Amino acid sequence: MAREVDGPAAALVAASVKQHIDGALSLLERWVAVKLGVPRGESVATLSGTTGARARALVAGIAVQVNLCPTAAVAGHFGRARATLSEQMSASRKRQPDQQILGTPTRMILEELKQLA
Repeated sequence: MAREVDGPAAALVAASVKQHIDGALSLLERWVAVKLGVPRGESVATLSGTTGARARALVAGIAVQVNLCPTAAVAGHFGRARATLSEQMSASRKRQPDQQILGTPTRMILEELKQLA
């Protein structure tokens, strides 16, 4: 994905190994997986069930919130339909634990990712 970003989105891109939006999405995947207790090595993209759907919705929610990329781009990253991901994002915004995750400042996400490395 070639797209110019700034602010918190640029910080996520800069922190990623790949130095582009897909790399930033991968960082968010890792952070969300840890927050949800997903075992290390399991991919959010292929994780099935409600945990997988919730994780993908959270990654998309954060990505859209910080203007990293639109929902359609996140859906493409995960190989999912945009409409389905949008519905899952809507449900996620209504869950109290997810609201706390979505409300985490980008700088804190980046600090926590450094500790995971």
